[in-house]
Amino acid sequence: MTYSVILFDNLYQVLCTKKLLENLGIKYEILPVPFELKADCGSCIFVKNLTINELEVLLNSHNIIYSSIETYHVKKEIF
Repeated sequence: MTYSVILFDNLYQVLCTKKLLENLGIKYEILPVPFELKADCGSCIFVKNLTINELEVLLNSHNIIYSSIETYHVKKEIF
């Protein structure tokens, strides 16, 4: 499975993004940052079915601050 992973500098940014995704009905999972990725905050948001570009447009249009968005591959489905 391939996911888009949104990385953040702090937990407040995670929670703002969580609220936006919930309001839009987008499925997501908040998980610890995988060791292969680097982030100042220990939590990140995994999203499937949205590309990095789609997430960038969505988050930027709602003035959501994030560190980066990365593609992450896992062998087993997370959600």
